[in-house]
Amino acid sequence: MIRKIPLFVYGFQGDFSDPHDYVYTFMYSQGTVAAFQSYNNPNADRKIEDGIATSDGQRRQQIYYYLQNLYHDDVPSLPIIQPRGREFERDWMRGWYGNPLQHGRYIYHRWKALTHFGDANNDGLVDSGDLGVLSAHWGGPPPGALGYAPQADLSGGIGGTTGSLSGPVPGISDGVVNIVDVSMVNAYLDGPPLGANHP
Repeated sequence: MIRKIPLFVYGFQGDFSDPHDYVYTFMYSQGTVAAFQSYNNPNADRKIEDGIATSDGQRRQQIYYYLQNLYHDDVPSLPIIQPRGREFERDWMRGWYGNPLQHGRYIYHRWKALTHFGDANNDGLVDSGDLGVLSAHWGGPPPGALGYAPQADLSGGIGGTTGSLSGPVPGISDGVVNIVDVSMVNAYLDGPPLGANHP
């Protein structure tokens, strides 16, 4: 193949969270970008094969650090930008987390909560009243003074952490009201009330 383009721009987003994905693409002689650029360094190929073949974490780190330095020295390509984005949501949205390997917006683990995280009594505030609910339902089977209640099990179940506008969203209940649930209340204690237009 005759390569006539002296310069081109190429975008790449990792397929999986491992340095092998990047060094193979940009440095391995049969990798997509390396092949486009006719980059062929037998030493790089050997190191890349060694890196993917070993399961020793420290050894892999050494190999990929070496490859990183080799990429810097050989300059087979020139990274010019790393785009950044912003996520804007209302205060009742739940379930979002940053994932640099996620293409676009994955919405299936998000929901609109009825209340704030930690709002065990579902009054729209996280305050001492919620700690009272946890105290009344402390423990699990055998239950506390008022028996186990899922709304007090903030680390799972169908309490204030998982309610949605369309009904309860099943969570992973641990079946016990304990210090983990108290820490959820403390993390959001005295948080702002939800907006007036939100139920």
